[in-house]
Amino acid sequence: MSGLSDIGGRRPLPFFQQKQNMTQDEIFYTFQTAIEKGGGFYSRLAQAGLIADAENRALILKTWPKFISHYGPNSTLYITKK
Repeated sequence: MSGLSDIGGRRPLPFFQQKQNMTQDEIFYTFQTAIEKGGGFYSRLAQAGLIADAENRALILKTWPKFISHYGPNSTLYITKK
């Protein structure tokens, strides 16, 4: 891959470093946090993530890196209910 998008422009670099290898609990609570604290789009995306299979769940997390930065384990909104 050349780093060019399909329309010929440069792809933007992610604006944060994603936490690698999140545990299943961290993924679950990331989605729960988004459902409770997120707006309409992120809340619905999190609901889809909870019912998705592993491949589609990974695709959601990869496609929307902002999702993890706002609702993931290193965010200020992140909640756990253990």
